[in-house]
Order: sequence, then structure tokens, then C-alpha cells
Amino acid sequence: DNAGFELCTDLLLADHLLSSGAADVVQMRVKHHPTFVSDALEQDVRQHADTLAAGNDEGAAALAARWKAHLESGRIRCVADAYWAMPYPMWEQPASLRSDLQKNSALVVVKGDANYRRVLGDR
Repeated sequence: DNAGFELCTDLLLADHLLSSGAADVVQMRVKHHPTFVSDALEQDVRQHADTLAAGNDEGAAALAARWKAHLESGRIRCVADAYWAMPYPMWEQPASLRSDLQKNSALVVVKGDANYRRVLGDR
């Protein structure tokens, strides 16, 4: 959803799901272009890991190394779709996206105010 601290917490959750064995793959649905200045793109995911790895904290560097390994192995996959930058409610998502989510997801976490409003149809 958003770059910065929120993206770090998303990566922490992804890392936990993968490291604990709860998930084999985590797909992060990033924006294909920023609608708002804070919207996370695939390059932001990679840049967050690189920035954390370059710091002086050993624990943070180890965490960033796991994130980077997950990204390189494809266990964390960044997937962009134009739908996430559009104002349509969830029930109007493209059939191809709905099919992909149904086929490739055992759990879908929807977060953020815009997506909350999508689920409820609150425009």
C-alpha cells in the first residue's frame, strides 16, 4: 500500500509468513504507478531492503538480507495491476485479477483506507 514504515511492516509480515512455513510464496500487490506520493511500487520494495541492509544495525541487516533473499528466490513476488490505482469497488475488479487471486491465493489481506472503502463500496 504505502512506502515507508507501512511497507516495512508489510515486509515483516511477509517474512514471518515465509520463515514460519505458513506460506510458500507471498504476493505483494504494488501499484504500477503512484496515485499518491506514498504509494509503494516494486522498486520501493527493493529499495527498502537495500536501505535497511546498508545500515549499521546487525539485526536490521540480517532482516534485510532475508527480505532480499525472498525477493531473489521469488518467494516474495511484487505484482502490479492497474486496478489498484483505480476507484472501482472490489466487486468490479477485472475478471483476470479475480481469477489470479482465486488461483494463487490461500489468504488475501486487504488493508488501507482506499481498499476498506472498496470493500464497502464507500466512494
